Order: sequence, then C-alpha cells, then structure tokens
Amino acid sequence: MEQVLVLGNGFIGNRLKDSYKCDISDKKITTLKEAEDEINKYNPRIIINTIGSIGERYSDDCELTQEKTLTANSFVPLMLAEIAIRKNIKLVHFSSGCIYRYDFAKDEPLKEERVPDFFDLFCSRTKIYAERALDTLSNAYNILIIRIRMPLDYYPHRRNL
Repeated sequence: MEQVLVLGNGFIGNRLKDSYKCDISDKKITTLKEAEDEINKYNPRIIINTIGSIGERYSDDCELTQEKTLTANSFVPLMLAEIAIRKNIKLVHFSSGCIYRYDFAKDEPLKEERVPDFFDLFCSRTKIYAERALDTLSNAYNILIIRIRMPLDYYPHRRNL
C-alpha cells in the first residue's frame, strides 16, 4: 500500500486518517522549510492537504485573521505543490465549494470548467487564489483538487453538517 500523509488535523483530516489508517500531521506550516521538513519526516507517496482556515465560527471570521487565512488557504497549498512536484509525490488538495456565485432559481448546474467567481468573502478569495494556481499546475503534474461544500457524515463534530 502506498504511504499517505494527511496534513491538517481538523474534521476532514481526521476522518481521512481514520478511513485510510494513515499518518496525519498537525504541524503548523507557514514556510516552505517547515513543509519540506514535515514531508521528509514521513516520506509519503501521496500528500492529502486539508490545512485551511475557515474561521472559528463562520467564514466571516477570516476577515479578522487575514494573514493566517491567506497563509493557510493560499500559500501553504502552493508550497506543498512545489514540494510534491520536486519530489514526484501526488498532491490531493481539499478545497471549498464556496467559491462560486450561484442563483438556484436561474443558474444552470455548475460545470467543472466554470471559473470560480465568488470574491465577496476573504476566505473564498484565498481559496480561489490557490485553486486557480493548482488547477493550472494539475495540467502537467500529479495534483488533484477535491471540493467539499459542507461535510456530511455520521461522525459527530462541530464542522459536520
């Protein structure tokens, strides 16, 4: 079995760890060196990134912690992509579905090709920044983006819908 490393010790990261019986890191990553050291420590073949800042209570809280939000949601995914590309490691990046404007009364179902367009919240903007870059890189490298709108699971947790 391939060695998998989950980065991010939140609800989704822990559910993945439990499901795949893999390593999880709760290391706070803010620099390329910290990311590289953590990845070298585990030497995985697959990195699953669930690191992100979505606010303590609501995504509006990210307006109060913009530096933390920008680092976690934009810079860290790009640092992980840089390392994954250099080391030929598959990167699976968990993102948010809250990056599109959508009117249920008049809009067609979303298609994968649609460019994210919800810039009203700082949190959403930071997710879009990373996703656009990772999407471009995924054309040439082993990067997968998974979007979750709201987690729904039988496991009780405050982040579980």
